[in-house]
Amino acid sequence: MDSYISDYMFDMAEIGDLAGNFADATIATVLYSIFWGLVSIFFLVVSIAFIGAVLTRISHKLKVFEKETLAYIPFVRDFYRMRMVGIHPAFALLYDVNGYVLSAIAALIVLAIFKSLIVAMLVFIAGYVATAFYTYKYYNKFLKLFGFDGTLALVTFIPVFSFIFNIIEMIVAFSDKFEANKAVEQRINNIDQRVMKLENGNGKNVSAIVNASITGVNGKYAGSRFEINNGETVVIGRDIQKCNIVYDEKYASISRVHCAIRYAANENAFYVTDYSSNGTLVNRELNIGKNATKKVEKGSVIYLGDENNAFRLG
Repeated sequence: MDSYISDYMFDMAEIGDLAGNFADATIATVLYSIFWGLVSIFFLVVSIAFIGAVLTRISHKLKVFEKETLAYIPFVRDFYRMRMVGIHPAFALLYDVNGYVLSAIAALIVLAIFKSLIVAMLVFIAGYVATAFYTYKYYNKFLKLFGFDGTLALVTFIPVFSFIFNIIEMIVAFSDKFEANKAVEQRINNIDQRVMKLENGNGKNVSAIVNASITGVNGKYAGSRFEINNGETVVIGRDIQKCNIVYDEKYASISRVHCAIRYAANENAFYVTDYSSNGTLVNRELNIGKNATKKVEKGSVIYLGDENNAFRLG
């Protein structure tokens, strides 16, 4: 009997040790999983932030400053890519991985509906070709904008090599040696050219320099007065490098490049171009419209985004 009890106690002790070891192993496994899960999340967040930084730096070189937060959102950032090189954002659905995934999904749907592997393969091939084409189109325009040979983009027809262009994007973004070509500068000069045509079209002499002013009515610059000469353009926004009248980042309703104001002395009026996301209003009534230019009479008040920040042109 004593031997039996001893063996029983020994077995119970062994089971207790095994249970303790199992509990320790379980805790260790959980901690290990949590650790590597946090590490994975960290690197995911860092990679997303890095790609966003690459795209925004490129967009600044291309003189595109709007909706930069889109560059930091996976998948959505591809719409931003298309927009910054001048391709309709909808074609982001056929850019690189997006297009290949959609092609595969479309092929599976066709296979489920029509039960035909051949038709499904034809759908996938069509999607594959369309994706390769629009990926090529994006990189062809991107390369040309920065002075590269656009034919290099033909490499995108071999998806395994597409990472090469991601490396090129990083180099272009962070190297001062790469700047957008003169075709991009045309975006900035476009307003000046349009307004000069309007001014010169009436045959009047615009050579005389006549001063006018832009006066803050309310908001950050309430009471401040900025002189503007004939033919001069003043840019308002949050981008310290591109704007003459600069707002802090906390002014969310003001875009990085919100609007441009040009004074035409011969007409005693201003030409205002709206580049913003939240709009530029004239006298609380006229919404100029994104990328549109309107003639604004002297004495008018323009509102930037909302009524909290306004300027009188006079």
